[in-house]
Amino acid sequence: MLGRFFCKEFFCQTINYFRKWSKLFLKFDEKVNNSCLTPLAICLAFVFEIEDIDNVIVGVQDLNQLKEILHSLGKEICLDDFDDIYSNDIDLVNPGKWRLS
Repeated sequence: MLGRFFCKEFFCQTINYFRKWSKLFLKFDEKVNNSCLTPLAICLAFVFEIEDIDNVIVGVQDLNQLKEILHSLGKEICLDDFDDIYSNDIDLVNPGKWRLS
């Protein structure tokens, strides 16, 4: 879902639903812009940092997306700068709850 979320077309179509978390997204964007990392690399690093996660399944729409994911893997990324960006709001963290239509 992360790749889908970071797709600008997807976000533009669903912006009303995510509006209440806009400050959180802006803070994330600001920190990404101040780093040399991509949002994808940061999100993948976060997922792989969780000890209880052994494997990750990703979906791609084309070869370029697969290359971007593979390029983002295996990088040593310090996530300390992102520790203050989080949400426990189930309506955000559980994609099954997203009301997108």
